[in-house]
Amino acid sequence: MLNSFRKGGIIQFVMGGVVLMIIAAFALDSRGPSTDFEAECVVRVDKSCVAPRDFTAAFQMSVRPDLTPKELRRLQIRKMLLDGLVDRELLLAEARRLGISISEEKVDAELALGRFRFSMPAEREGQLPTLTYMNVRHPETDAFNYEIYQRVVRNVARMSTKDFKTYQTLELTAARMREAVKSGVRISEAEAYAQYENANSKATVRVAQLSSDWFARFLTATTDQAVQSYAVGHIPEVDAAFAAAETSYTEGCPLVSEIFFEFPPAADEADEAATRARAERVAAQAARASSAEFELLARVHSAAPSGSYGGHRGCLQAAEGEEAAQFITAVEGLAPGAVSKLVEVPRGFHLLRLEQRLTKDDVASVARLSVARPLAARAAADAMTLEFAEALKAGIAEGKSMQDALDALVADALKGAPTFAAQSRRGAQPSELEAAAMESRERPQVEVSPSFSRIGMANPIPNASAGSAVKQLAFTLEAAGDVYPEPIPTREGLAVLQLKENEAAKREEFDKEKTEFLRELKEQAEADALVALVTRLRKAHASGISVNERFLDAKDKAGDDS
Repeated sequence: MLNSFRKGGIIQFVMGGVVLMIIAAFALDSRGPSTDFEAECVVRVDKSCVAPRDFTAAFQMSVRPDLTPKELRRLQIRKMLLDGLVDRELLLAEARRLGISISEEKVDAELALGRFRFSMPAEREGQLPTLTYMNVRHPETDAFNYEIYQRVVRNVARMSTKDFKTYQTLELTAARMREAVKSGVRISEAEAYAQYENANSKATVRVAQLSSDWFARFLTATTDQAVQSYAVGHIPEVDAAFAAAETSYTEGCPLVSEIFFEFPPAADEADEAATRARAERVAAQAARASSAEFELLARVHSAAPSGSYGGHRGCLQAAEGEEAAQFITAVEGLAPGAVSKLVEVPRGFHLLRLEQRLTKDDVASVARLSVARPLAARAAADAMTLEFAEALKAGIAEGKSMQDALDALVADALKGAPTFAAQSRRGAQPSELEAAAMESRERPQVEVSPSFSRIGMANPIPNASAGSAVKQLAFTLEAAGDVYPEPIPTREGLAVLQLKENEAAKREEFDKEKTEFLRELKEQAEADALVALVTRLRKAHASGISVNERFLDAKDKAGDDS
């Protein structure tokens, strides 16, 4: 259609007549004096005031009429439109600075085609429409019809045709500025192929997950002597922990150990009955157990964090809450070394062993030993986890599969663990502790990842401390079987990464998809360039930007998008 103006002939004459008709109508059609509503600004950018009619027109043209007020709030439609108007004003100012404008002829031609524009935030470029088509043609002749056009403008934009032309001139100028920004974007074939490789080179890895909690619970020694040795070498850490917990250790407070029997998730009556039966069985064993034997029972059965260091909970204080008050009542009248009755709580059952009631002379030494115990267990477990990871890498280097090397190391670790040696010295069989260690969800195990690329959503180590960036490490490994040289920190401990297989992107496949791939990359780069410009402009004009909150929904003002 636009070419017809340039080519001349009868089409140019007809369309030229249409445009002249629009221009003449604009000159005759005006609104009269501005109302207070029109004098208000929906947004202000420096000295520029955007009238409410621009917001109303954008709302009418962009929002589906079937959206409910709740959906409008949830989608934050009003906020998006206001942000779009702010961006428009910033782009208009930049266009004036650069001498970018649009001719009246171009504006009239767009209006005659029924192509009406509105602004959305730059950050949504390419995601949301900024153009709507309205039928301004006569149904019988298919020619532009001014009466239809005038009716459409009034119904859709709620403006006079004169005001609407002014509004569309601003929108088209901002659109031209957006296109000017995009026109400077270039994507080379080499850059495109590098991106293609990132997206289409695939890898699959084996990951040995090593949980420090498992090593703490089943392999560490937390005897008083071991804890005291740790405390001597880590005075600042113990001092900090003591300062945080000092008020919990007072004269006369009951120092207890615990075993917590937790109901399984979504437990029904049968689950609760089974948990009670297990708790009663262990309670019968605990009633005859020494302090060291109680520790082992806690390591096997307790779901409390203290299970990782033998169930040593510390001093009970009623100020801790309702459960702590129940526990204090449960140990009242017990002699040191005695075990309470089971205490039922909403999440399961607690079994408590009274170790002692603190005397004035014991408070400081017992408190320091108690707060140092979990620190000592964690430090020992972290060291064991790292040692295990290095031994696993060595086993793989000797030619063992990751699974075989891990299984052998787990068996050796359990046999040599201080917890098992202590149980054997008392003439007991370590089978229950070993079974618990092998059945634990936290035991060392090998996982095989799904196939993933450098830039996809899949992450071979989802619990890695470094997040999804860790997947890039897999692409530094060249051959199947290669192991990443360093253990990878995770939220639970460490992971050892081994390449199972990889598949490089193929140049011939890229050549088949090159045109479409280049187009997609360019569109994304164009959107990024526009966002970068608007972000810079927003920062430069931050003090001059204001939004009229009257045009926001109540929840938009509060930042609630629910």
